[in-house]
Amino acid sequence: MKQIGFSICLIVLLNGCYNNAHLRTQKVLKTDEKVYSGSTTINISDEIYGDLQWPGVIGFRGEGSMLIGKPWGEVGLFGGLGIFDGGVGYLFGLDYHRYRWTKNGTGLKIGGQSEIDIIPQNNEWQPNGYALQLCPSISTITSPQKKLYGGFHGLYSLGRLTAIRWDWDEEEISYSQITYGFGAMAGVEFVFRKSSIQFEIDASFINGKSHVDKTFDNDYMTRDFSTILVSGSAGLNFFKPEKRHATNDGPYPKPITQLKQNVPQKITFDPITGKEIVEDSGKGEFDPLT
Repeated sequence: MKQIGFSICLIVLLNGCYNNAHLRTQKVLKTDEKVYSGSTTINISDEIYGDLQWPGVIGFRGEGSMLIGKPWGEVGLFGGLGIFDGGVGYLFGLDYHRYRWTKNGTGLKIGGQSEIDIIPQNNEWQPNGYALQLCPSISTITSPQKKLYGGFHGLYSLGRLTAIRWDWDEEEISYSQITYGFGAMAGVEFVFRKSSIQFEIDASFINGKSHVDKTFDNDYMTRDFSTILVSGSAGLNFFKPEKRHATNDGPYPKPITQLKQNVPQKITFDPITGKEIVEDSGKGEFDPLT
């Protein structure tokens, strides 16, 4: 039990630092087709930031998202929860991608995500505030025949947080954190008729700078740092086909079951008067009286 508890604490500490992955289906969506997804991301390797170096973007997270296909690409919303150093934060964002094809026929998704992280006051010793993150990316597409994909991403975030520094006589410190970097992704997606299963690895080189409003002696202070972040993600995607609209709402005319045939008229002449006698039947007849 002690080993399990230690492992859980280690995972939480290692995953509250930063995020470099947004797992989304790489399948091309048809116009008005929707996909509902759920995923989780865990940081495999990174550097644990100090109180004045955490950028406010949650690393260990669970996300839910919805994308809708457009003639030019896809757009959608996402949200989720994350754990950072024992606290809980919330995240919300937008997805936007365009579809492009190269001369050799390779399909690409070009776009990215924008996200806001809200860090509430969980307790007196944890940071609280907010952070904004932009993640542009380019990646190849998948299909039932093409399961592997890869690509590149960029990272930029701005956080504004408040923390307690115990080594500064429990003084409350406010600081700003700018973080930026770039990296690569590789993954596999098993696409079925109405769903898919997806796994992805992301690796990023990250730089950052934190600016403290004031130190213990009322001086300004800036800290720089850099680190390599590797994360793993897994998720499920559920596809909902586009709605099919009827071309005619009615009312519909009654079906014609039998057409009235026009019987050719036969013209005969009265042998006595010489007048024409029009017959509707196919046979000619004479007036018996005349």
